[in-house]
Amino acid sequence: MRNIIVILLLLPIMCFNIVAAGLGNHGHKNITITNILNDGYNLTIHCKSKQFDLGTHTLKSQEGYWFLIKPNFSGTSLFFCNVRWPGQSYWFDVYKYGRDKKYGPNYSWTVGSVGTCVDNDSNYCKFWE
Repeated sequence: MRNIIVILLLLPIMCFNIVAAGLGNHGHKNITITNILNDGYNLTIHCKSKQFDLGTHTLKSQEGYWFLIKPNFSGTSLFFCNVRWPGQSYWFDVYKYGRDKKYGPNYSWTVGSVGTCVDNDSNYCKFWE
């Protein structure tokens, strides 16, 4: 009986330590977005989540913007970006926990005139409509 009480007392602590250790793949994610637009256009990006607004940044041709995110423990993390250049404006999800949780910590996005792609194990692309 005493062993059962000890196990019941330790079980919540053990579960918390497993989640806190990052075994749920909640570690930091490195996000890079690079401008590969033709014609040397500058790319204006504005990335945010429900909780954080990373502001607006302008990238010259072949220039990148880097930021770090930490997915939440509830598995609902979503970061999205608006990208603009003369005559065009598009939104895309730069990190979506449900889609990206199984991939590593690095997400290198390229933004071009036909769409955006991420260079990780998914090689996911979104083409502009």
